[in-house]
Formats: sequence, structure tokens, C-alpha cells
Amino acid sequence: MRKSVAGLMAAAVGASALVAGVGSPTVAAADTRSDCYVQLKAPSTVKIDRYYQRITVSLVDSCKIADFAGIALYGSRGFQDGFIFDGNTSTRWDLYADKTALGTLRTEPADSFAMDVDENDITVKATSIKVKLGTHAYVNTKRKGKKVTIKVNAKSWNVKSETYQAWNAPSAKIQYMSGSTWKTKKTVKLKNGSASYSYKTKSKRTYRFVVAEDGTHFGATSSTSRR
Repeated sequence: MRKSVAGLMAAAVGASALVAGVGSPTVAAADTRSDCYVQLKAPSTVKIDRYYQRITVSLVDSCKIADFAGIALYGSRGFQDGFIFDGNTSTRWDLYADKTALGTLRTEPADSFAMDVDENDITVKATSIKVKLGTHAYVNTKRKGKKVTIKVNAKSWNVKSETYQAWNAPSAKIQYMSGSTWKTKKTVKLKNGSASYSYKTKSKRTYRFVVAEDGTHFGATSSTSRR
């Protein structure tokens, strides 16, 4: 079992740190504590909007018996990171924007482990973490007589430039408030992150701009504008 820890942490934090703290016994664990489990506790969503983030993760230990645990985290690129809990219940996750796969990261119970002081196995449950780029949505409105012009734009965090840049969100909607419900007035196609829409109405309305979440971007909703 601990040989798997060596493989996990050699990839995650370097083999030298592993050898000092783990060792490599060849005796398998004697039993499995199926009535108990451990699970990585982490934010359910992480927004990428800077180069580096330090995130605290912890180990949920249902029976309070875990003595040693190693949790493997995978994404679309394969192995993403690994966390060792050796008497500690929390550790840090050093997340770098250019080294982190976007989408859903998942802990892999088959490549993770936990054991009590007698080296009995403890079940490892999976955890999912949604990691996507941060986005912003903006709306501006003008009225001239009955004609209302609505200008919108969207921006997304760019990992290479480390700035927010124009984003052609695949789903972009101009909405207005009708009673207590938001209704879509126009679905627009963005060009260089922007679009403009005009129509005629005597009614004064409150507008907003909404871009939907996709596989690598979180969604965003603008502030409101009334015309």
C-alpha cells in the first residue's frame, strides 16, 4: 500500500520528501475499515483569475481513526496533484494557472489510500472540484425617444497575459425584468467580446447581460441598467 504513496508523492512533491516521510514496507494492510471513510474537503469551485492561489484543503475522517492518507487528484491532463496527510488534517494546495487543467478535477480513490495506526485500510471517497476561468459581463443602455440601444461585452481571464480580455462567450443573452422574472429579449453573437442590439419600446425596463458557463469558463451576470 505505501508503495503507492511513493508513486503518488514522487509525482506531486518530489521523491526526496517522500523518502524522508514515508518509507516502503512490503506488507499489505491487514483489514479494510469499510464502515469508515476519508474524503478530501476542498472548495467545490475554484475561479482562475490570477497566476497563483494557495488553497487550504483538509481530510474528512468519518471515524476519526485515519493515521496516514494520500489523495490523488486528476484532471483532463491526467495526474494533477497529490496530498499527504500524516498526522495532519489539513494541507495547502498550490494552484498555478498555467499548470492546472480546466474543467472538473476529481480525486481518484483507486490511486489514493488511507489507513489507521494498525495499517488497516480505510475507504476513500471521491471529491470533485470545478476549476474554470473567471469571467465578467457588462451592459450599457441608451434611449432616444422610443429606441433603446443595448451594448454588451464579456471578458475572460487570459492565463498567458494574466489579464481579463475580450471573450466571445458561446451563449450570451440580453434580458429584461418582467414583474419578478428575468426574460430573454435577445440572444446575441459576440464579436471581439461585444454586441449591440436596438429596438423600439415606450416601456421603461431594467436590463442585464448574462453569459453562460461552459466547459472552461464560469458564467457571469452583469449589473443592471434601466432605460
